[in-house]
Amino acid sequence: RILSHHIITTITLSDTNIHTIMAEEAKQPQQETMPAPTGPPEAKTKKKEKRVIVTPPCPTSVATAYAVVRGALQGLLGCSMDEGVVSLMQPTYIKEKVPSAKFSLQLGSKFGSAQALPLPDGKDGQSKLVVQLQAAVNRIVAEKQAIATFQMAKNEAVDMYGSGILNQALLSNNKKKKQRQQQPKKSDGDDGPDAAPKAPVEEKLTLAHIDGLVLCVPPSLTHSSTDGDGTIQAIVLEPDQCSVAAGKKVKLAMVSVKFHVVEASSGDAAAPTAQCNSTEPIAVEKIQALKVKECRLPESE
Repeated sequence: RILSHHIITTITLSDTNIHTIMAEEAKQPQQETMPAPTGPPEAKTKKKEKRVIVTPPCPTSVATAYAVVRGALQGLLGCSMDEGVVSLMQPTYIKEKVPSAKFSLQLGSKFGSAQALPLPDGKDGQSKLVVQLQAAVNRIVAEKQAIATFQMAKNEAVDMYGSGILNQALLSNNKKKKQRQQQPKKSDGDDGPDAAPKAPVEEKLTLAHIDGLVLCVPPSLTHSSTDGDGTIQAIVLEPDQCSVAAGKKVKLAMVSVKFHVVEASSGDAAAPTAQCNSTEPIAVEKIQALKVKECRLPESE
């Protein structure tokens, strides 16, 4: 009996403790469950605004020097304007804060196949080429040769003068455009019954011509003469930044040229060129000599 009384007492005490704990838990406030947000997303999920990068326009003096150096290099090597590929001009004037630029002329493989004068593969020959090019540029600037600038529709200009007037970037864009034009066009009903046919956007090109030297699309409007209408004192090549890639194992022969402009005064900042100086395109007969692989400058001798 004593043992039975002990067990009953223990169970009673245990039940009392359990009821006490449950009562205390019931007194504690329960945490409310927050409903899921249904409103607009927080500010963190907003898309970042695209950063707009504004590229400074090419100075008129640099565009003038580009046309002079490009024509001098092609004429010195006897490069056909239709076979040599000119790269997109690198606007080094942005970083250097001086009127300067760099570009290259691609001539084929090994020692070049787009020009009459093979490229030298030795350092002495390459250095001599840069010296000859500098002499040609100096003479062209001193002669104050006229530069005619005019505008034409891109398709019309390429059909009339050939793709040699373009740089590598414009040439690539022209090929892509032709590929898109060859693709089958959508029928009028694809865009809806009331959709009007889209008119093609006519792309305009500004061309610069120096008689017997070059016809090209400059990065911006040039001056009307090779001396920058009196504002260009000199166009100076930078030999340490100029290079020649040529040799029996070279897959792409090219000449890279870096130059800067020494301005006699404030230059084009004081008198910028606002429009082309010619309304009529150059006759095709005037550029026939530029299409032949033949040295056209006295400095080539």
